[in-house]
Amino acid sequence: PYGSRGSNGVIIITTKKGSKGKTQLSLTSRLSSSQVIKTYDKLNAGDYAETVNAYDAAVGINPYFTADQINGFKTNGGTDWQKEIYQKALGQQYELGIDGGTDKTSYHISGSYQDLPGVIKNSFYKFYSIRSNINTQLSNKFSTYINFNGFIRNNTNTFLNAGQANPVAQSIAWSPTVPTFDANGYHNLVKSDPIGSVGFNPIAEITERLAKASNYNANIMGGLLYKIIPDLSFNVQYGVNYSTSEYKNFGDLNVSPEGGYTTRNTGTSIGLQNTNTLNYKHTFNGDHHLDVTAVLEVQKNTWEGFNVGINHLIYPSFMWNNLALGTAQQPGSGISESAMVSLFGRVSYAYKDKYLFSGTIRRDAASVFRDNNKVGYFPSLSLGWVISNEQFMKDLNAFKLLKLRGSWGLTGNQAVGAYSTYATYKSATATYSNNSNVPAIEIDRSENKDLKWETTEQKDLDLDMQFNPIGLHASVDYFVKDTRDLLFWVGLPMFSGGGGIEKNIGEVTNKGWELSLGATPVSSHNFSWNTEFNYSVVNNKIVKLTGEGDIFDDPDIGWGMTSLPEFVLREGESMGAFWGYQYLGTWKPKDQAEAAKYGAVPGDSRYADLNGDNTIG
Repeated sequence: PYGSRGSNGVIIITTKKGSKGKTQLSLTSRLSSSQVIKTYDKLNAGDYAETVNAYDAAVGINPYFTADQINGFKTNGGTDWQKEIYQKALGQQYELGIDGGTDKTSYHISGSYQDLPGVIKNSFYKFYSIRSNINTQLSNKFSTYINFNGFIRNNTNTFLNAGQANPVAQSIAWSPTVPTFDANGYHNLVKSDPIGSVGFNPIAEITERLAKASNYNANIMGGLLYKIIPDLSFNVQYGVNYSTSEYKNFGDLNVSPEGGYTTRNTGTSIGLQNTNTLNYKHTFNGDHHLDVTAVLEVQKNTWEGFNVGINHLIYPSFMWNNLALGTAQQPGSGISESAMVSLFGRVSYAYKDKYLFSGTIRRDAASVFRDNNKVGYFPSLSLGWVISNEQFMKDLNAFKLLKLRGSWGLTGNQAVGAYSTYATYKSATATYSNNSNVPAIEIDRSENKDLKWETTEQKDLDLDMQFNPIGLHASVDYFVKDTRDLLFWVGLPMFSGGGGIEKNIGEVTNKGWELSLGATPVSSHNFSWNTEFNYSVVNNKIVKLTGEGDIFDDPDIGWGMTSLPEFVLREGESMGAFWGYQYLGTWKPKDQAEAAKYGAVPGDSRYADLNGDNTIG
């Protein structure tokens, strides 16, 4: 565990460095193919039409489809909306690298390009990057380095709308009796399904909406390393990260009840970081390896941005390029600043590379919290036994590596907005009895000065194995991860002012197994073949909700018989558990009298009456 910086796991990135001597050029290319393996089974058009007519007969209305139409569906088929929105996506990736150097200086420069279409038609992902690093040995005691990484990332229609505007959901919901093309051979972009879904046409969802997200990022990091004595070094590092993003969204008349709409959002962030590391490494008597590290790190982040939305577009073809030609919604803008100061200490010890120990303590102070809650302390301990280095195991000559590891540690999470402990307000519109509208403000977030760090306690027991001589390796890991003071946004009822509040709401536990198995059947200078298999089982459970009862997440799918969201946080259940009525099928003709108690008729949906009061809802 790595304290607050490891709250969501740790990814160790090794920057490729140049090598001394002759300049080397490398080119890597990859081709990929992606597709949806299996789609949902649905009624064909003929069976669907007969089912609709059966329902019409049960409720006493004229059948929607004629016999000729049904026979036509059975002969010619209907529309498989899932096939209409999916595609086989062929992707390509290329990377070009140059590295080299002299006795004192080494360098590496690389650039990459990715073009990855999505499995949903009209969706794309493109990525361009450049990376470089230069390392120079100034003297026997001083060395310096500078790394640069920049990228441009473009997404087109990779952010699917939720709820009724989701093309995947509508491809399942739309009836197969609606044709894909109209009489003139154009896509049938009719807004509504006459007998099925209440959402928009799935073809229109992927052709008449356009969402583009662009990210531009530049990161530069440089440092100076000073060897005080052979085993003691001091590293001073500074870094700057600049990032800007833009999101543009457009919906044509066929997917908008408001005469077309468009939105445009931009944001810019600047991150500054200074890391000072003192490290001591020494081996005593050839058997005792000691590694001691102390770190002081300071970070500051600034973000600012704006957003605006327009509907009732006069000229929809302009999309977001002339925002004055439409009815403006309430624009927004903002700025935020946050900072964190961290102290980190770690001691690692190994005896004869057989018995391993590591202890860590981290202190983080985050500006997003207030007063005494700013600071969090996160210790960790780990023990290891390299059994394969024992003489009795060497005699077996079965393992290249056999290692048993156990660890315990605390990690912290401060992932809330910069001012989440303070009350905020937002713009609104007030409507009076004479239907006049006036600008107003309302509560957006309520104050919570007691908000504090979310803390996760994790225990791991792991066995690593590498077998001789076949190149087979395996790892088995059992873990228990308990999170307390869980950070969560909770909505508030209108009678208390509305809006919401960021709170520490309770405790969650995750426990399970992870198994990885791999092999290198072939390994040579010109060719290698690696195979990896991973399997995991995780049990997630909400142990406690502090004084909240059930907490309902924001609705995403769309409202039906109830306005409550589809996901609930409830003690004893998993995070993100589905919540809703228990569907029992449809009322049958023989149940007509029973159905009438609920205001239903045969053919209507039937739900469980859990408390027996003859009322659903």
